[in-house]
Amino acid sequence: MTVGIAALAANGQAFVLCADRQHTTKYDVRHEGRIAKKRELAYGWRFLLEDNATRADEVEDAILERFPPVGEDRETPMTFREMLKVTRSAFLDVRKATMESGVLEDDPDKEFDLGLLLVGFDENNEARGVRIFENGDYEDIRHIGYGAVGSGGEAAEATLAHYRVPMDDPLERVLYKVYEAKRRADRLVSSVGETTDMWIVTSNSERQRLRHQTMQFDEGGTVEVPKFIKDTMSEVFDWIASPPWGRKPEPTVWASTLARYAQEVMDGKCPRY
Repeated sequence: MTVGIAALAANGQAFVLCADRQHTTKYDVRHEGRIAKKRELAYGWRFLLEDNATRADEVEDAILERFPPVGEDRETPMTFREMLKVTRSAFLDVRKATMESGVLEDDPDKEFDLGLLLVGFDENNEARGVRIFENGDYEDIRHIGYGAVGSGGEAAEATLAHYRVPMDDPLERVLYKVYEAKRRADRLVSSVGETTDMWIVTSNSERQRLRHQTMQFDEGGTVEVPKFIKDTMSEVFDWIASPPWGRKPEPTVWASTLARYAQEVMDGKCPRY
């Protein structure tokens, strides 16, 4: 069980991703994972996962097998529909093989135990995201501007619904809204872990032509939000979440700190702080 969140920002020119690392067994034993719940794919796309990380790795392999060999880049960007078709095809094939293998016979629910949040930029260089459910159905998150998966998904979406995420929401505001959504989820849902991984991806038309997995920022990949920025947002959350009869003091210069960081990311930099 888990939470994974994606939200669009800056008129579709960026999006923010966030996930915990907790894994919960069927006996309700909770483990803090060592690997982030994000898988980089190709052509500027990646997914967040809920529940079974091993099956997520199988789906990742199945997706990459459907692409040309590494080094064979495209002349035109990968379209949104192409990426969705490849991902759902791989997901459904792995799901079918798992269900037919008999490994779920002892599972009373006989569930595939995996959902994905696929995000990237389309052929128009605009941020797109799709939630793929356990049964293979899907939902485009562009209509409301955000989506969440996992046991903490509803709690996270409630926070985002409270704040709203309009199309022109600047990156620094979306960054904080996503952070608060995750923190409220891990407070309210026991199967959501305390570790908070966050990333930002900005638009880059060249990225949609590259076959290789973009793991580093210098290669056109995701920007990992540094600890200093997450610590700043943690102070803001502690202030916002404190009761009115015991209100904590507002942190200093937090808004300008987030705004400066967001602008540097939008300018194509990778600030480490």
